[in-house]
Amino acid sequence: EIMAFPTTQIIYKTIAELANKRFPQKYQINPDPSKYKGDTRPVERVSYEDAEEWVDALNDLSDAGEPALQSLISDHKKGMRYGAFITEAQREYLMKKAKTEDGDSIDEMIKRNDIAKLKQYAAFGRSSSDGTVPVDQCEPLFIDGKPFYGLSGNVWEWVQDAWDGSLPLKGGTDPVGTEGSIRVIRGGSWFNLASYLRSGYRYYWWPGNRFNNVGFRLVRTAK
Repeated sequence: EIMAFPTTQIIYKTIAELANKRFPQKYQINPDPSKYKGDTRPVERVSYEDAEEWVDALNDLSDAGEPALQSLISDHKKGMRYGAFITEAQREYLMKKAKTEDGDSIDEMIKRNDIAKLKQYAAFGRSSSDGTVPVDQCEPLFIDGKPFYGLSGNVWEWVQDAWDGSLPLKGGTDPVGTEGSIRVIRGGSWFNLASYLRSGYRYYWWPGNRFNNVGFRLVRTAK
């Protein structure tokens, strides 16, 4: 199961504070790392490694039966398992499959240079004084009738796979995960031009790096 929107600051902060209090010998997570503050803005300035630690804390809270999780995460039940990353191929599949209510796609909007419509569905080309937007400020795209916000734009999202330099930078097709230290990011961000928002566009950063235009999307897996 994939969360409908990138991890927000209020979710990140609440989980971090709960874990720091409940497991003080194990976790001391910065609960408020983002540059562009706002409860419903996506969390940013979180590295791949930060996201891994944070989701470990979430899983410990889930196993412990933390009651606050039921109101924080939709349909949560004790012991449910979470992750911070889907694979690069899964992310590209979502971006290709997601459509507007009238059947349009991000790729088609970019192809015909329909910037006005694109801005309804993705935050991009913004100045550093503006930064991110609340995750529900742009209209959702739909996959099998379910809404997804920010699959393109707002913040890049870390994915599970290591960077494979043999794949093209602009237009990988169903990439297969590889081993390595450099991690892939997908989706473009508030800072980027429209061309970076395409489903096939891929880029990378080192797993310890933190940037104000990179976040992640929570997933829930079978226990």
